[in-house]
Amino acid sequence: MATFNEYVKNGKIKFRNYIVNAKDNGINENIFAESLTALIKSDPWDFMNRTEIEPIRGILKEIIKKVNNGTGSSVYILDTFMGGGKTHTMAFIYFMFTKMGYAKDLKEFKDILNEINILNPPPVDVITVDGNDLNDKLPLNEQEVFRVFLGKTGTREEVISEIKRRDRPVVFLIDEILDYMDKRGTNYPQDLAYLKTLVEGISETEKSVIVISFPNIKGEKYDKYRETSDIYDTLQRKGKFYAPINDQENFAKVLKKQIFEYIDTALLSEVNNYVKEVHVKERLDYKPREYQEYFPFHPELVKVIYERLSAFDGFQKTRGGIKILAHVSADLYRRIINGEKMESPFLTIGDIDLANEDVKPLLANNNVFGVYNLEVIINRDIKDEKTIPKKILANVYMYSLFPDKDKRGIKPAEIYISMLQKDLSIESIEKMLEDSLENKIYLDKENSTGKFYFKPEPSIYALIKNYHSD
Repeated sequence: MATFNEYVKNGKIKFRNYIVNAKDNGINENIFAESLTALIKSDPWDFMNRTEIEPIRGILKEIIKKVNNGTGSSVYILDTFMGGGKTHTMAFIYFMFTKMGYAKDLKEFKDILNEINILNPPPVDVITVDGNDLNDKLPLNEQEVFRVFLGKTGTREEVISEIKRRDRPVVFLIDEILDYMDKRGTNYPQDLAYLKTLVEGISETEKSVIVISFPNIKGEKYDKYRETSDIYDTLQRKGKFYAPINDQENFAKVLKKQIFEYIDTALLSEVNNYVKEVHVKERLDYKPREYQEYFPFHPELVKVIYERLSAFDGFQKTRGGIKILAHVSADLYRRIINGEKMESPFLTIGDIDLANEDVKPLLANNNVFGVYNLEVIINRDIKDEKTIPKKILANVYMYSLFPDKDKRGIKPAEIYISMLQKDLSIESIEKMLEDSLENKIYLDKENSTGKFYFKPEPSIYALIKNYHSD
C-alpha cells in the first residue's frame, strides 16, 4: 500500500503550484485576501481555477438565466457566517462576467452552461461595492458608485431609468455593506432607506441582478438594523437567500479544490481496502464513503476545522481552513521532497507540524482561540518529540481547541482512527499518553471520559518532577 508521500512523488496527487513553489518563496498571502476589492484584483485564472463550483452552482445558474432571458429572481442575499464563502462567491461572479473566456475553460462551468442551454451569456455591466471602501462621511446616495443610480432624490424610478439607459443588464455585487453602516453612526437609517430603494428598483427591472451580503441573523450587531428599518422584510420578499458553504461535505470539496491540482481517483479502491484493514484490526466501525469523499484529506482533519476550530467566534471558517491547510501542505511538501516518509495514504492531523513557523501563528493564536499559553504548550510539550509521539500529541492539541471546556480532548481510540497507521494500536497510543503525563507540563487526562487534552495551566506535579530530574 502506497502512502501519501509516495502518491505525491509519483504524481498520483499533485499540490497546486503556489504550494509547490512555496518551498522556495513562501506563500503569497494575497491569495487569502478577505475583501472583495482585493479578490477582484487577483489573477483571474488562478482564482477561478481554484474555486470549487459545486456549492455555488445554483446561484450561478440562476443569475445567468436572469441576465439572459429575465427568468427568476433579481435579488440574491448571501447569508452566512464569517468566512463562509460569500465574498469568494461574489468575486467568482465578477470574473464570470468580466473574464467569460476563462470561465468557459473550466469544465464545471461549461457543464452549467450546457445544463441551462445558454452557451453564450450576454455582456453585462458589473458594479462592485466593498462596504469597507465607502466614505463613511457621505450618505449612500452620494457615494460615487451609487450616485448615478440613486441620483439626488433616491427613487426607484431613477434606479430603473439608469439601468434602462445602459441597454444591457447590470449586476450589482455589494459586500460588507453593514460595516459601512456601522461607521455611519446615527445616520445609518437614511442609508438603509437608499439601499432599500436600490433593491426595489433592481427587482423591477427585467434582467438586472443584485447580490448582497446581508446576514439575517439575530445579534447585537444586526438587531438595530432590523428594529429601525424594514430592509430585512424587503430582502425576504424580493430575494432568495443563499449560504454558499452550508455543510461539511461542500467545505471538504472547497478545501480539496484550493489545495490540490490533481487527485487520481483510481487510488480510491486501494485506499478503501487500507481503511477497512486498519479499522477491522481494532474491531472499529467506519464509513467508507466519507473517506472516499474527503481523500486525500483524512475526514478527521476536515472535521476538526469545520466542527471545532470554526466554533470560535474569531475563526473565519472557510478562509481560515484554507489558510491553515495551505501552510500545512507547503511545509509537508518540503518535508516530502527532503525524504520524509509517511505511514498513511491520507494527509492527517498528525502530519501538521505545529512548531512550523508559518503554521504555529495560525493554530496558536490566543486572540482567536481564547486560550493563553498555546505557543508555550507547543514549544514545551510537542516540538521536540520523536515522530510518532509528536503526531499523537498533535491530535491531542487540535482536539484541545474548543470553546466548550467540557468537550475538549480526545480518546486514544479516536487518535488511532485519526492517524490510520497499521503499526499502531489503541493500547500503544494510550500507554504513550499515560507515560507522557509524568513529564509533560501541560498534558492532562479527564479520568471520567478517558480523554487527553492540553490545559493552559502547567501541572505542578510535572514541574516538580522535571525540576527534580534536572
